[in-house]
Amino acid sequence: MSSFMKLFNRALVGNDYSDYVKLLEFAIERGYIVHKDCCTEDVKNFLETKPCRSDFSQTFYKTWDDVKRMDRFEQFCDQIIYYLTRYNPNDDIQPDIPKVLIENLKPILPITPDEASKKCMDMLASGIALTQDTIKCIFDVFDKCDYTQKININLIKNREARIMAFKVLSKLPADPTEFLRYLIYLATDSLLLIKNTETYQSIVKSTLDVSKMINEFGITKLATIYSRYKTLFLAFKHANKENIHVINRLTKKSKNVKTKPKNDDANYFQTLLGKTDGVNKDKLIEKLKDLNNFKKIALLETINLYLLELDYRVFSIRNSKIWVKLEDKNEETKVEKKIKKPTVTFPLPFKKYKTSKQLIGCKDKNRLKEIYSIVYDSLILSIKSKYTPNENKVFRLPNECILTAPRSEKSFVGEYPFGSSLTLNNKDAIIGISWDLDDNAADLDLSLLNMNNQKIGWNARFKDSKSQILFSGDIVEAPGTELIFASNGFDFDAGVYINLYRMQNGKDSSKASFKFYVANEEIQDNKLTRNYMIDPNHIKFSTKIAMESKEMLIGFVTEGKFIFSTFRSNDSRVSYGNKYNQKVIQFSLIAQKCHLKLRDILLDAGFKQSTSDQRETLDQELFEFNSKAELINFFKN
Repeated sequence: MSSFMKLFNRALVGNDYSDYVKLLEFAIERGYIVHKDCCTEDVKNFLETKPCRSDFSQTFYKTWDDVKRMDRFEQFCDQIIYYLTRYNPNDDIQPDIPKVLIENLKPILPITPDEASKKCMDMLASGIALTQDTIKCIFDVFDKCDYTQKININLIKNREARIMAFKVLSKLPADPTEFLRYLIYLATDSLLLIKNTETYQSIVKSTLDVSKMINEFGITKLATIYSRYKTLFLAFKHANKENIHVINRLTKKSKNVKTKPKNDDANYFQTLLGKTDGVNKDKLIEKLKDLNNFKKIALLETINLYLLELDYRVFSIRNSKIWVKLEDKNEETKVEKKIKKPTVTFPLPFKKYKTSKQLIGCKDKNRLKEIYSIVYDSLILSIKSKYTPNENKVFRLPNECILTAPRSEKSFVGEYPFGSSLTLNNKDAIIGISWDLDDNAADLDLSLLNMNNQKIGWNARFKDSKSQILFSGDIVEAPGTELIFASNGFDFDAGVYINLYRMQNGKDSSKASFKFYVANEEIQDNKLTRNYMIDPNHIKFSTKIAMESKEMLIGFVTEGKFIFSTFRSNDSRVSYGNKYNQKVIQFSLIAQKCHLKLRDILLDAGFKQSTSDQRETLDQELFEFNSKAELINFFKN
């Protein structure tokens, strides 16, 4: 996907694509219209990632009436024939899919190199947590805008982005921890500094020679963090025989140097919520001055979670794996299956992660509420100082979506922050996925799993007992589409799961992806016999999602809404219900109350809301939040 489109929903000015009319036709088929100054190959590549009208016809059954009228045995027979022969008799039906209406087209507008470079530097300077893919896109923008040599590393607050900056500028970090992160990036292509088995194995397999770089950096300086990251240093020792001597010297030197202390500010906020004594307001206010707005939002969400006083917690670890802790049974279980032990013969001294009872909740609610008030006031003050809101500064929000405040760039699904909700019809709502050959997956499976472990999907039922929830059928080869239709709307609680059953031959499983979308259909008089499954004009949300594990939980349906959230929920090819999945769904739905509503923050800061049918006057400044970039830019300090 184009880095410019991914970051800004805009395209770099250019004309390297020869036929503008052909590009325009290609774009309209996918719901976009392209500015004449954006006639580029980048735009063409971006449009190829978007579903077109024909993508929605790649379902197994071609009408919802087929699913509704057939019993499970008939559907089972259809499946077996399809699995054995790869022949789908329904493919003979030519669907008459409605054309995309002009009023629904999304514009692709131009952006200049200077504008793009400035926006990228602002993002790196904001301190917000960024995904590795986004960081790569930012540096791709720098490269295409000839800005790479102008990068000022001192202005970059994001830790992972600093490492990539050192790499592209061919410089070594001066800080020991940053230097280790730099070595790990060279060895594993990962910007994360995590002490786990996967990182250990990746370093060993890399065979990277780091001896010269360590000698250049300085043995004595690096020895200050050796004890804390001993396991990772030992991995480099086993990666290449050239590293043995320098790691042995590092081990010996670490016994005679002082260990580098952890960041005091980080320790302060980590222990703040667990204490029971009075709140030192002056100290807290002073500490908050150095905290960016995204971390303030994360702290506020955590306080809201503690106030719920749940008897269990679901932890999302940095690499997106989920842990469930049941406090009442003194039981801790990892939802994702344990990864097989490495085939190396030396020990892996990793300790099992433990959680304290203090993490579940706090009995001193008044103390937590006092802390919340101070942190929230600090957030509002930061926004006021940046924008000086008044009646002439107005904001407009999407009509059908309740947006939350982002806690990091990683906590987004498409353009929406985690916890945001899309209002669905009380009838005829659809969720679906599509994938093609470029997505690297051969067989993806969409399923719906409710609180009672009842499942709608390929290895379960294709419909519920009242034929109100319908599954379009299983597709096992790309290109494919799978949909779930709710004739009375999604007025129940359930998780939406995607499983990677099989990759295309020779493809890397870490590269699989799919297109996900949500639609509010309009089926008149319950006419399910129409020869298409979904009208592209009724899609309210769509995005491309990378498969980070064999199973992903990509959101929830509840009370007629779709809640945006993604987790690596398992490493199984098939979704199934158990008590831990129940807790994940239950906890995630309860935790939606903890997210901060964007509208409330804007009003408390002094902005005035404008509705979609109101026109702004010339002296008013309009703030819109239609993209991830706009949200991040608004909250950055």
